[in-house]
Amino acid sequence: MIWGTLQTEAYATVILGRGVDFLGAPDDVPVGVAGRMQRQQVLYDGEHRYDVVLGEQALYTNIGGSEVMVEQIDRILRDIDLRSLTLGIIPAAPPVNMLPAVASTCTGTRSTLNWSPQE
Repeated sequence: MIWGTLQTEAYATVILGRGVDFLGAPDDVPVGVAGRMQRQQVLYDGEHRYDVVLGEQALYTNIGGSEVMVEQIDRILRDIDLRSLTLGIIPAAPPVNMLPAVASTCTGTRSTLNWSPQE
């Protein structure tokens, strides 16, 4: 999921609406979305910095359909150049340079486990 400070109004409406539906909570989605949009203004006030890390999958997870997602991705692309924002993306499939089984040994029983890296 995209971090709330970077969500568009449409994306936030879908996310908060699904929470209301799932939890059976009172439908205060418009109030929640308005609050979220207001809190986003800190990105533009020049007084705050945000370091945001997203999993790559958040960019691919279809929240609300293609129109909502196109708008959401456009928003991220627009805001990525803000001086107040540092955005990191964790790759969905990072390269594995060394397998744990090759780089370590593990011995133990059901009740204890001893692990030590090989030298």
